[in-house]
Amino acid sequence: MSVFTDHEKEHYSRHLSLTGFGEDRQILLKQSRVLLVGAGGLGCPAGLYLAASGVGKIGVIDFDTVERSNLQRQIAHSVHDLHRSKVDSLIDSMQSVNPWITYSGYRNKLAVDNIEQILPEYDLILDGSDNFSTRFLLTDACYLMKKPLIQAAVFETEGQLSFCLPGHGPCYRCLFESRPKGEALPNCSDIGVLSVLPGTMGLLMATEAIKFITGWGETLEKKFIRYNALTSSMKTYHNVNNPDCPLCGNNPKIQNLNSYQQTMDSSFCGESITLSIAQLLSMESLQPVFLDVRSQAEYERLHKPGAIHCPLDNLSQEKTKKLLSELPEKTIIITYCQKGLRSLQAAQMLKTWGWDRVFSLDGGLNQLSETEKSWFLDTAL
Repeated sequence: MSVFTDHEKEHYSRHLSLTGFGEDRQILLKQSRVLLVGAGGLGCPAGLYLAASGVGKIGVIDFDTVERSNLQRQIAHSVHDLHRSKVDSLIDSMQSVNPWITYSGYRNKLAVDNIEQILPEYDLILDGSDNFSTRFLLTDACYLMKKPLIQAAVFETEGQLSFCLPGHGPCYRCLFESRPKGEALPNCSDIGVLSVLPGTMGLLMATEAIKFITGWGETLEKKFIRYNALTSSMKTYHNVNNPDCPLCGNNPKIQNLNSYQQTMDSSFCGESITLSIAQLLSMESLQPVFLDVRSQAEYERLHKPGAIHCPLDNLSQEKTKKLLSELPEKTIIITYCQKGLRSLQAAQMLKTWGWDRVFSLDGGLNQLSETEKSWFLDTAL
């Protein structure tokens, strides 16, 4: 006897007739439980498609309310939802798409004091948050609770997606050991974001979730992708475990969530990978080499004389080795970008690839005063 009603069979008919998918995999979706962290630009498309696809239980956590500026990209909300809880609005939209599954809402901020009560209810976590604090908290909690975690992020016209299966590959802290100072990941209200970009990345999150739940296809385990909307390019990188990772490395410092607040201090993870302009000035005699990881257009507008240019999208282990192969062994490498996010990721990648003396310019070019910017861009060290 089928586990689906006649209405459900009609709703899922395209899945049921899809070669290689069928009823068995649809049942796996029906039995699954997924938590969406964030009901914004990433959570809306991911939630709508997971609901439409038949995930049995979907939880949504978000403390925010709908604002008019959200409607440019957060497609589950409408003008009728202004000032409503984003959780309520998204659940209503998902319910209208698929009333045969279960929904749970958490109208508060995910934090140390509630995460251990919420996560055990779910089999898979999707991180659509917009700040480093939540990303690190989820990274630590999912690793310690052995929960698979799909994370996506957007920045202006670029997106990133990764999948961490605890015990089977690198975690988020393998790329970012600790939270950048000053929240280097800026808010959409500060920098803007292309309307369709969160939709693209949210759909990719949902796709990864469906593949993982059903065991159909190949997931992004041990890999992450970067998508550039302006060039229509998508590149896949092989992520590697950082043996010094404070969470999943050979000698982990993070044993439980009680140490979470400590991990928000970069000193907890040893020597900081970020470098202030004052610290950079003190290293002038060491003649560091600068690596500009911004786009071609950004580089052409403004860059430090003598800097090596390699956009983050093009950064790979082999290319980097070729670029830096002629440098003396003890050369200090300084990565920089506009806001400090891309350069931080590039610096951590270089570290995992064997360059120990590498730092990211804290806060990027946007954090420099006019005097500092003039010195940095016009004066070769």
